[in-house]
Amino acid sequence: MNWIKKNVTSYLSKSTFTDEKLKLTNSNPSEHELKVLKHSPGGWSIDKPVAEAIIALVKEKKINRVVEIGAGFSTIVFHFTMPKISPNYEVFSIEENVDWFKIPSELKELVDRDSMGFYTGRIRFVFGIFGIHASYQIPEKKNLKYGVELVFVDGPQYYYGREGALDGVYDKLKVGCLIVMDDAERYTEQCVIYKWLKVYKGLELIYFKEKFGDKGLAILEVKMPLKRQFSLDAFLLGSMQGIKRLLNFKTIREKQNFLKSNELN
Repeated sequence: MNWIKKNVTSYLSKSTFTDEKLKLTNSNPSEHELKVLKHSPGGWSIDKPVAEAIIALVKEKKINRVVEIGAGFSTIVFHFTMPKISPNYEVFSIEENVDWFKIPSELKELVDRDSMGFYTGRIRFVFGIFGIHASYQIPEKKNLKYGVELVFVDGPQYYYGREGALDGVYDKLKVGCLIVMDDAERYTEQCVIYKWLKVYKGLELIYFKEKFGDKGLAILEVKMPLKRQFSLDAFLLGSMQGIKRLLNFKTIREKQNFLKSNELN
């Protein structure tokens, strides 16, 4: 299937309209910001360059409303940075299970655990515009109001696929909203971006680097209110990958859980 991969990577290359004004570094970090960056874990979570990019974007764009697909250290970064912009900020964090979530003891003085609102639900494979894809089953998504300014996508894990991450929120994103995708060096994530650009009319890829930190970074921008349109290319690719994931899901998840438990230990 090398021709499919070649088509995806070529399409992304041609579709990237780099915004030179994007600020992804913090030129004058405070002592507390340096402390947060120091504890960015990397690995399964975000690394220091991505954490710094989040801080820089929130400060530069004065971000007040965020949807986070896949909670983790990014949750800490948002709740550390956004109260300095507005006391009435909102972070809508979507996750399958947050029993594992912990704030490093060194950062507990900087963020308030009680201010974090997690919305949890199982991940299920569904059949839809992206073929067969995974989607968080979060009833509260229907309560999310229009006006989201940034979506950070760091879940679900790649063996699920992230195609469905925008399913319940795409029509809540205001013009100018940024969609930030971690792990953009992975081909699976690049396929997700490819499908989103094909399906969501009004979406533009404004930053794409496979060598950003340890795992790459992509940023898309809502240029006009998003409308979904059927794409045969996205549907066929999603169906093929979805069937493969279903067939291999049990084996892959067992392997990933084993690796993750070893990393946490």
